[in-house]
Amino acid sequence: MPGVSAFITSIVRNFEDRNDILQDTAVAVVESFEKYDPAYNFTAWAIGIARNKIRNHFRNKPFLQTGFEEDVIDAITTAFEKTSEPNPRLGFLNECVERLDARSRELCDLRYKSDIKPAQIGQKLGMTANSISKSLLRIRERLRECINLKARQAGLTP
Repeated sequence: MPGVSAFITSIVRNFEDRNDILQDTAVAVVESFEKYDPAYNFTAWAIGIARNKIRNHFRNKPFLQTGFEEDVIDAITTAFEKTSEPNPRLGFLNECVERLDARSRELCDLRYKSDIKPAQIGQKLGMTANSISKSLLRIRERLRECINLKARQAGLTP
């Protein structure tokens, strides 16, 4: 989500706050993905979620400030939404996830839908955090390869 990260960075100055907001946004995107309409620009949709996460972050921490008035944040949001291009390759993600074996889908669900850290997943499944992290890395690589293959088959460049 480089466009979303750039949007957050354009508004939030503190590195730790940016990372927290980006992580919260990623979790919210995964959790609400079934509500996403593929006819709409995915990045613009995710930026809207990020905007709400930024607002909530600063609402909950009144001693912090973005340095921007609300209308400026809205203008920045609109500019990012207009300049973000839809990624047609994203449409292949669900199909590729469905092709994963049950164990891999379970790890993805625990990590990305339930937002459970690798150490906690490891404890739950009787594995080390390192083995969970490596498994997730391999799963993401398989998903990337699947998406790239489907994109090539559809005539899209990887």
